[in-house]
Amino acid sequence: MIKKINYNKVRKSIRDVFEIGLGLINEKRNYTVAIFTDETMTSIADMFYEVGLKENIIPLIINVNTKKQEEIKTNHPSNFSAIIHHCDSIINLVSIKPECQPFRWQIVKEGLRVNKKVAHMPGITFDVLEKAAKINYPKLIEKTEELTNILTLAEELTIKTYEKYILNIKLGNWLNPPIASNGIIPFGGWGNIPSGEVFIEYFRKSKIEGDFVVDGSTPLGIIKKPIRISILNGKLNGLGPLESRQKDKLLPEILEALQPDTNPKLKMEEIGIGTNDLITPEQLTGNMLLDEKVLGTAHIALEKTGVEQRHMDMVAKYPEIIINKNISIMEDGKLLNKFEDILDDISNTKDDKGIKKVVRIKPDYRFIPVLNPLLFKSWKDHQGRLHTTQIGNTNTSRKLSEVYRLTKNKPLAISTLQKKINKEYKMKASDIRKCISLLKKHKFVNIIYEK
Repeated sequence: MIKKINYNKVRKSIRDVFEIGLGLINEKRNYTVAIFTDETMTSIADMFYEVGLKENIIPLIINVNTKKQEEIKTNHPSNFSAIIHHCDSIINLVSIKPECQPFRWQIVKEGLRVNKKVAHMPGITFDVLEKAAKINYPKLIEKTEELTNILTLAEELTIKTYEKYILNIKLGNWLNPPIASNGIIPFGGWGNIPSGEVFIEYFRKSKIEGDFVVDGSTPLGIIKKPIRISILNGKLNGLGPLESRQKDKLLPEILEALQPDTNPKLKMEEIGIGTNDLITPEQLTGNMLLDEKVLGTAHIALEKTGVEQRHMDMVAKYPEIIINKNISIMEDGKLLNKFEDILDDISNTKDDKGIKKVVRIKPDYRFIPVLNPLLFKSWKDHQGRLHTTQIGNTNTSRKLSEVYRLTKNKPLAISTLQKKINKEYKMKASDIRKCISLLKKHKFVNIIYEK
């Protein structure tokens, strides 16, 4: 039986994309949006066009058939650049075919290059759009930001799937900050819509090892029989059925798409956690735009680079997720509010008596200290969204703020720093040293030790 689509809900969902996601509905101005589409998405593109016109938006439909998309591996035609440059926002309403992925990313990259907002919606369906009409954006944004702050302070991430299979990722301090996908797209940023996930990609100086069991879905469809993925040193080390006699029918297609036997560069390039409660893990659709965002799931992405680029997300249901070895943030697919539990506490910090001098690290464009009166770190993720993360619990953060405020861009002796602090704010020498250790951990300062 074919499900009947409620097109009024679809139109409401599309209007949300224009108004909430891209900020294009404005009584005082007519914005222009470039909608890239193809023969597989024509009816949906037509409805975006219809809703856009009704909201006084100027939609431009650019139809590029999938055969042409497959031919565009590295550089798209110059007329595409001109269109993107003169529009306010871009929407990718194109095929989800793996062969078309390089084309999709060329559009995203060009949009970011000229500081546009890019909504990425490859393979979107009327069914997914209908479901997306129920998104509670304030709730989604709050939940996504909370998880973003938690993962920002995670030095190590452990994912347990299928009750016993463990994938361990050593992230380091501030080397791999997460990306929040909450449906709100900033200038010079992009995001999938529907949204609702926090993910980490292109791991820097990370050690990734272990097993991840896919029992949810992939871009090729729903997984009926679990698939086990083994990772060693960040690279694929094995991909096959969890049980030798229980082989999922999609496995040959997955292997064909990724070709692990002939591609030594196949890496794990992403780990993501869903925050969207539109559907449950038992209601996965086989459409990655929705499935990888579902609350109660986690996904990894395997990627091969080069001209024949492939990126395949693979979803697991009801994982347990642990950070920093012993703090559970998700159990049986339920997200736990644990941000306060992972904040540094000065009372539990080691007193490093060898510290002689401290020097402030010059902030880079991505990480900016904020003192107000606690200490925060303001930072941008790779999709252009701005986040502000508190450093330390309330008592610790207040002390960190005071110490950092009095540090300099040149070496400052601890004895001199203590005199400055004690003129207006009494603090023990041991607490000052502990603060400096924590400031170094979060990359605000460097330490000079006694020789």
